[in-house]
Amino acid sequence: LQKSFAGSPVFWSLWGSPLALLLGFLGFRRWQARRGEVDPEVLRRQRARKAAQLHLQNAHHHLEQNQARAFFDEVSRASLGYVSDKLHIEPSRLSKPLIRERLIASGIKPPLIERFLQILQTCEMALFAGQDDPARMRSTYEEAEGVISELEGKL
Repeated sequence: LQKSFAGSPVFWSLWGSPLALLLGFLGFRRWQARRGEVDPEVLRRQRARKAAQLHLQNAHHHLEQNQARAFFDEVSRASLGYVSDKLHIEPSRLSKPLIRERLIASGIKPPLIERFLQILQTCEMALFAGQDDPARMRSTYEEAEGVISELEGKL
């Protein structure tokens, strides 16, 4: 009589140990955060991409609804929030020259910096000059997604 490995206690312990380790790690990180052992700036930096993605999801919703003002506002929030969190710039100090300076200091290539700043320029023009061209909205959305993804790989 030969026992199957698939139902044995060894099988179940080997199968469940990665899950237990993952849950243990997540619990430990939560415990550290509650005790204040994790630097809030580090957490902000780690969560920058996720926050930008949420704003871009909202922007996509506004794009589908053809709500230009809300769309460009969300793209602007995603972009500015991302660099603010990644480069440790206080939101009140955000400016294009400071963003350019910090991105250069972080080793980002000038063409990518210019693409990022162009997104900000497009959003400003749309918000303050009332542009609502659907094709421009879609291209801005795609460009913002692409630039933030590229920056994520380099920051």
